[in-house]
This record gives sequence, structure tokens and C-alpha cells, in this order.
Amino acid sequence: MSLAVELLGHADRKVTIERYMSGNEHANPLAAELLDSALPPRSTGDGSAIEP
Repeated sequence: MSLAVELLGHADRKVTIERYMSGNEHANPLAAELLDSALPPRSTGDGSAIEP
């Protein structure tokens, strides 16, 4: 996040979060389903996969 704040030139990281970060409530369910089916499962770091 700090790199994004610096590259975008925002004085406060709150500006970056408000302008560029959105929660799941803004995700298109069809796009999410297509991406989940097209991309490999995400790893938790301990070798197990994260279920969508």
C-alpha cells in the first residue's frame, strides 16, 4: 500500500484506500466466478489452498 501511495502522489494513504480499494460488495459475481474458475487456487502459505 505504501508504494501505491507514493507512486500515486497521495499525501495520506486514506485517500488511496478510498479512491482505489473496494470491498466485495462492488465485485461483479459473474466476473468473480469466471476468474475463480480460470485461475489456480490461492495458497495459504502452508501448502493448503484457499477455497473461493
